[in-house]
Order: sequence, then C-alpha cells, then structure tokens
Amino acid sequence: MDDSNSIKPKKTLYEAFDNSKYVSILETIGKYLIKIAVKGEKVVFRGFDIIFGCKEFNDEEHKTSSVSAKFNSTTLDKLLISLKDDYDYIIIDTPPNWNSFSKSAIYAADVVLIPTKHNNIYSLENAAIAIANFIPEVQKARQTRNGVYDFGPIALPIFFNGGKMTDITKLKIQKEIEDIIFKFRKSADLLPYFFPKVSPGIISKEIFCLPEYEIIAKYAFSQKPATYAHKTAYTYYKQLAKEYFINE
Repeated sequence: MDDSNSIKPKKTLYEAFDNSKYVSILETIGKYLIKIAVKGEKVVFRGFDIIFGCKEFNDEEHKTSSVSAKFNSTTLDKLLISLKDDYDYIIIDTPPNWNSFSKSAIYAADVVLIPTKHNNIYSLENAAIAIANFIPEVQKARQTRNGVYDFGPIALPIFFNGGKMTDITKLKIQKEIEDIIFKFRKSADLLPYFFPKVSPGIISKEIFCLPEYEIIAKYAFSQKPATYAHKTAYTYYKQLAKEYFINE
C-alpha cells in the first residue's frame, strides 16, 4: 500500500488478536485510495478499507504453534462482529492450509469461496477436504452463536484460478474430479460444489475459470490492485463477482 493518498493502520491484526481488550479492530484498518477522474466531475478518490495479514499467523514460520495455543476459532469472529453493520462485504483471504487463522476465518464467515488449480490434483483434493470435513466441523461448532441458532458458513462451488485449458485437458480434469467425488461419497455429496450445473436436463460440467493473466501476478508484489490499473483484470474479476455474488 504505497500510494501517497492511502492510510496505513496504527496496529496489526495480530495485536488485536493478542490484546483485544486494549487494541480495537478499528485500529487495524487501513485505507487504499486512488485518484480517479470521473466524467463531468473533479478528480475523486476511490478505494477500500483493508486489514493486512501478519507473519505471526503463518504456522510455517511459527512451528511451535504458539498462535494456535493462544487463540481459538472464535477470536476473529468476535473482532469482526462490530464491523458487520458498516460493510456490505468483508472478504477474508486465508492460507490454503488448515491453520489457526484459517479455522478462525471460516468460523467468522457466512460464505466460503474456494479457488483451485485445475492442473494440481492436491489443490482439488484440498478443496474436497475443506468442503467435506473442515466446513461441516465449523458448522457444528457454530450451531449456536451469540445465543441464536446459526447453520454456519456455506461453501460455494469451486472455481479455477488461472491456467489455460484445451478440450483434452478439460476431459482429463473432469475424470480426476469424478474420482475425487467418488472417493468422498460416504462423507459428502461433492457434485454440487465441483459440477454445479449438472442437474436433470443439464449435462454441462463447466467450472468457472479465472483466466491466467500476467499483470495480476505482477501487481501482487506491488501491493496495488490490478483491477484498478488494467481493464482486462477488472473484467476478469467482475465476471467472477457476477458468477458467484451478483444476481441479474
């Protein structure tokens, strides 16, 4: 967040986790702002609020699991509850592994969207494990939250994050996914999550794919949203939002 108009947070999320009595979640919120020329108006600032991730939540760097020992799955939920009336969407980006922060994030979520790599069998299997095992575990733990019955987070169908596919590749992927669905058949029905358009009268096995685009990867290291800088990136992510969150 190196834009001169942006506002850096006073505290980190880890500090709020570690001492919520004295560090408010509001102190961890930064703002990313960018100048945009609007037709017929003066230059305006547009952007979003952001809470940065912390290295303390990376279990690979903290092999002693000190974070896991100090915080439980409800910690993030308790911190975010005060913000839910102020935002239409709160998006939590988690590590792909099932660490303490991932558990806390899913416990706090209402909806879980899982990106996968079509050319990585482990990525597909991890998605299956999350849907069949991890999310039901959180749903069970969250049946009563704040004194109210709560079903818990709902998983959306998976999508492919990047990559180019030929018709032959698609057939191979379908076969791999069918094997995964069969493998997990006793614990969960994964068909709606992997092939959501398969139903009576519909035989399509298409999975939404966010195309690979070099600019998106490049801007991940510059800490600037690619969607603000490139129309193609904006179009890709708009398609993703329309596919999963916007009804027209």
